[in-house]
Amino acid sequence: MQVIKGSLEGTFYLDDIRVVATSPTASGTAVLEERTSGQPETFTLSQNFPNPFNSGTVIRFALPQHEDIELVVYNLAGQQVATLADGVRQAGNYSIHWDGRDDAGRELASGMYLYQLQVKAEKQVKTRKLLLLR
Repeated sequence: MQVIKGSLEGTFYLDDIRVVATSPTASGTAVLEERTSGQPETFTLSQNFPNPFNSGTVIRFALPQHEDIELVVYNLAGQQVATLADGVRQAGNYSIHWDGRDDAGRELASGMYLYQLQVKAEKQVKTRKLLLLR
């Protein structure tokens, strides 16, 4: 048995086997965050759309002031499966486009999930349900 060690990247051929090695990404799930201008009056977390969803969904939230936030997806057992946003955000309206994968890049199973937005300093929390259908 041969063991290949080291920092490998590229395509390798071993007899009839093709091995492709790539660099790991910082996050396994594809999340695109957009911020639009404007000054929201209240802290809000909107229902995702489409809901139910298959390949992707959009989650919107609004921050009336500069905040340290965390937007996380949980399964119904209460286990955290994906972190969609974490850190300081300016006041504004945000849209998060999410592909339904966990933090390791695996597709989540069909089912009901909860997504939760927390403003860390003020301990404000809003939670909503989403339905993923594969």
